[in-house]
Amino acid sequence: MPADVPVPVVWAVVCIALLVAEHIYALVTPPFGLHVPFFFHLTFAVLYGWLGIEVWNGAGWALITLTALLTTQAVGRVFVWRAEQRSYAVVVKTVLAAGFALTVVALALLWIPAPARAHLFG
Repeated sequence: MPADVPVPVVWAVVCIALLVAEHIYALVTPPFGLHVPFFFHLTFAVLYGWLGIEVWNGAGWALITLTALLTTQAVGRVFVWRAEQRSYAVVVKTVLAAGFALTVVALALLWIPAPARAHLFG
């Protein structure tokens, strides 16, 4: 770990990497095919990965963008949770809840500790 990246930022980026993994997991679960959910998860996996790298590098704009996207997705998780009716809904709902928790932890680690804010906003 580079000495100039604060520990809260390191752990937040780990959370973001797990959120990328969650989107990749969604790509390999039914329904399969080129449809809106496929492109959503593919796009957000790439976007979160890129924003995680930018946050690691200290880009404050990336944190603002990431915050907007994660907050919007957190609200969307509630609607997906309520609509989920597939036979393996327990697994999907567990992943949704874990993703929600990771979102809250990542944002708290990036916004609350002073060293994280200093890394991102100077």
